[in-house]
Amino acid sequence: MSEKTLDNLINRLKTEAIEKAEQEAGKVVDDARREADTLIRDAEAQKGKILDEARIEAEAIVRKGVRALQQASRDVCISVQNDLLTILGHVLSEEINRTFTTELIRSTVVQVVENVGRPSKINLPTSVMEELGDFIRQRLQQTDEMLTVSRDERLLKGFTIARTDLGWKYEISPEEVSDLLFAHLTPTWTNVLKKDVSS
Repeated sequence: MSEKTLDNLINRLKTEAIEKAEQEAGKVVDDARREADTLIRDAEAQKGKILDEARIEAEAIVRKGVRALQQASRDVCISVQNDLLTILGHVLSEEINRTFTTELIRSTVVQVVENVGRPSKINLPTSVMEELGDFIRQRLQQTDEMLTVSRDERLLKGFTIARTDLGWKYEISPEEVSDLLFAHLTPTWTNVLKKDVSS
């Protein structure tokens, strides 16, 4: 073989190898392109699915958050209502206690006697016994019935009045009056507070 033939053979082999390599490279590139397109389509499909799942989860979290805030708001409103009712009770109790004077006890005993009848026993707190004991005895001495006016160490303010022959006894004290008034005011104030809170 001549050198020229050998060069031609080498050139031809090179050319064939290059063409074959280019064909293989083109095939690899085409396969890679197809695979990349498939991966992109799959990723797009996954992206949509992931976004939908994330949106659903976010909406669920928002709904739970709204419910939690509504519950917390309701709890705070109830707590404020209860605190206001407690404050109202204390203010009412303090105001009644402050105004429960000796003069009030005197006029209340007189009104109870005039409206209900003569009692057989009246108990007064130590603090007003001297001042009111004689007044009540003098005021009620017109009848022959026995009347006992005595000191009750347990009473701080107020009095008890009883008619033992009829079986009744009333304790009139700032605490009793406060409890009675508060029991009747509580539903009204609760309704007022509910109206204000819901507005």
